[in-house]
Amino acid sequence: MMRLSPLPTALLVVAAVSVGGSGYGAPEFPDAERAVQDDVDHWGQAFSDQHRLFEERFRAFEKHTGHDGLDYVLGVETSLRKTFPNKYSFKGEFADTVDLWTARNEAEAFQLAVLPRMGFDLEEVVVTASDLVKGEGADNAVIPADAVRLWRVGFVETQQPPYPVRKVGLWPDPLLEIEPFSLTGLDLGLVWIEVKTPADAAPGDYVGTVTVRASNARALQLTVRLHVWDFALPDRIPMPMLVWTRESGGEDFLEIADLLLAHHVDPISVGRNTDLDELDRSLEFCLARGLMFF
Repeated sequence: MMRLSPLPTALLVVAAVSVGGSGYGAPEFPDAERAVQDDVDHWGQAFSDQHRLFEERFRAFEKHTGHDGLDYVLGVETSLRKTFPNKYSFKGEFADTVDLWTARNEAEAFQLAVLPRMGFDLEEVVVTASDLVKGEGADNAVIPADAVRLWRVGFVETQQPPYPVRKVGLWPDPLLEIEPFSLTGLDLGLVWIEVKTPADAAPGDYVGTVTVRASNARALQLTVRLHVWDFALPDRIPMPMLVWTRESGGEDFLEIADLLLAHHVDPISVGRNTDLDELDRSLEFCLARGLMFF
């Protein structure tokens, strides 16, 4: 028979109490973090690991930028990956630089995350973009700031479907008009940024900035490096992509149609209008922007 000595047994008991369940970090976490400390994220990662990695990446950002004691940092994610509102589950890079590559007459997008430190509420955040300026040569080429569009990523509440999913709850979906926003608790701020390279842009390398300002914290800048290749895309790619919209006429519909057609998508609901005057107006608007199907 093997016997355990009293000392190792006592150590095992202490270790189990120290790292087990809801006891982890409870005295040091704010209420928002304490409420989720026993949860996992959409990748199945425990909150203890989420928090540890968040703090490590936060400090690495401070060291890289030479700024100690920041109240928030910046993150960058591609346009292809869903990003959820909990800052600890952010899977992109903590970074102050993003690299993009486009042809002329092409749009490329990325997501900018604003990530407050634990326990800090960020107030009245404003995000703006500068011109992109060509870095070499004597042509002084510029892609103007109005070619850089910004939206706030919105979230909708989802329900459990009749099949297993990793994430139920707030899901990133709509793009909202950008306006000042505030962040509390676990929230990150997520901004969708799209650069549309003009059809006549000179090829080469451009540099610009996206500036994040808050009323209660120092401003931070994200450097945007854009390489423009020496060829252009057509105004309309001849491959149909069709969507229905709830509306088929009116100012709101035209605003949505303009955005869809700029991205090579046909809002085919435009042909569903029985008001012939409105139908003519909407069709003329959409056909002028490359509509192929309705």
